[in-house]
Amino acid sequence: MPHTIDSPSLEPACAAQGDPLLDTHAMHQAAIAAAQSGDAARALVLFDEVLSVQSQMYQAWSNRGNVLDDLGRVDEALASYDRALQIYPDYEAAKQNRLAVVQKLANAAFSEGLARHDINDLEVALVSYERALSIYPEHRAANLNAALVLEDLGRLEEAVARWLLSEKLQPGYATGLHRAANILNVELNQQPEALACYDHVLALDPSNTSVRWDRSYSLLALGRYREGWQDYDLRASPQVPNWFDFPQPKWRGEPLAGKRILLWSEQGFGDALQFCRYALTVRSLGASVFFLAHPRMRRLLEISFAAHDIRIIESSAQATPFDYHCPLLSLPVGCKTHSVEEIPIQQPYLFADATDRQLWQTRLAKAHGTSQCRIGLVWAGGHRPDNLSAQEIDKQRSLLLSQFEALGAVSKQTNSQFFSLQLGGPEKQIAEQESQGWGGPALIDYTHDLHDWADTAALIANLDLVIACDTAVAHLAAALGKPTWILSRYNSCWRWLLDRDDSPWYPTVRLFRQPKRGDWASVMQQVAQALSTFANKSAQ
Repeated sequence: MPHTIDSPSLEPACAAQGDPLLDTHAMHQAAIAAAQSGDAARALVLFDEVLSVQSQMYQAWSNRGNVLDDLGRVDEALASYDRALQIYPDYEAAKQNRLAVVQKLANAAFSEGLARHDINDLEVALVSYERALSIYPEHRAANLNAALVLEDLGRLEEAVARWLLSEKLQPGYATGLHRAANILNVELNQQPEALACYDHVLALDPSNTSVRWDRSYSLLALGRYREGWQDYDLRASPQVPNWFDFPQPKWRGEPLAGKRILLWSEQGFGDALQFCRYALTVRSLGASVFFLAHPRMRRLLEISFAAHDIRIIESSAQATPFDYHCPLLSLPVGCKTHSVEEIPIQQPYLFADATDRQLWQTRLAKAHGTSQCRIGLVWAGGHRPDNLSAQEIDKQRSLLLSQFEALGAVSKQTNSQFFSLQLGGPEKQIAEQESQGWGGPALIDYTHDLHDWADTAALIANLDLVIACDTAVAHLAAALGKPTWILSRYNSCWRWLLDRDDSPWYPTVRLFRQPKRGDWASVMQQVAQALSTFANKSAQ
């Protein structure tokens, strides 16, 4: 950016021959000419001579700063501009020249940051971005990139501060506010603060349905169900796993007497197990209910809903013609679940097959005798390689089997038996731990005989307690009315609300929450203490 050059004008009365002001004015003009011709060194000498005579000539201080900048003496240039502004604080040329130098220095630091960022050298990149901001606090690009790096480094509170600053540096910049809101919501579980950010974004962009969907998680976590379910119902099909588009209208509370409605599962098994309860509510409204379920859930739902004349189907064609359809997680809108007090609780609402339950009872008694307490254990969630967001959450909700070693002493003291309910890759950790001298509770593993959710339900029906991280098995156990202890990550799922160890969704659930991010040790210490009490009571 070219420098702004200014020269003081002379009053006629001051232009007499031999007047010092005339001499300094002429010298100042000579200095400007030298600077413009590229002779910065000569110009500096002349500006210094001018200022030795007229130390209050702010134009000369500003122009001197320009040549110092050209000579690469940046710190001296800034000091010269500052001197001009001390003499005349409203001198625009000095302000512009100083800003140009500051921006040049900040851009150089920013460029260094970009180069390190490109090779994933995040710590060094952050230092450069922060240096750019220390030089020029209004450097928007440096602030944005610093926010991204802070996110990647897991320094989330600092990232939020940077994203919030982005809107101040660029008023109306909603993207930064949205990003801050999502971190506060999803990562830090600071829901009131997240909601304030979402509301600010919507004030700037009222028609942004993506923001309203994200906002719904904060509303739901806060128990503000009337607003939360309405916003959650705006989720878009490309963003939701297992989504269907039907030509029939989606049910939103219209009268259902004499109507046919298709209910269908979306998202994960845990969601389906939690919200299938609404099929009973819909049936009570007089509708013929058809439930399109995942094949692994079909038998469980047939057993559980047989007495309610709810048809479990494999294809929507089996329900045709139908009047309405509704994905499970939209049912709270039509069923008017406006508060936690209005959650439909039919406890239990899922049931194990009576014959299967008896078979497991006989099998366990024969193989393992009697125990004062039988406990099911799940330590890790399912891995979804096609969903990056779900993978990240799974890393935070899942534990390693080794982290349950503290329960070994309780198992021995109380004569408790532990049964693995863990499916998928993490079940391999059983053999790994045993080969390393596992000090935790001995795990009895029948998971190779669990082919669908009905099988799992029949085994759980023969247990006294299920301890699980936040997975579908936890929902199944709770829906069966079994005492269920859920190990909840710090950034807890919205469905567990805030700051409580029980759940309005399941009367038999107890929540053990991380007191800080990643702190499973404290959780396991609480579980061990509670388990000792629970097992001893079971023996009485």
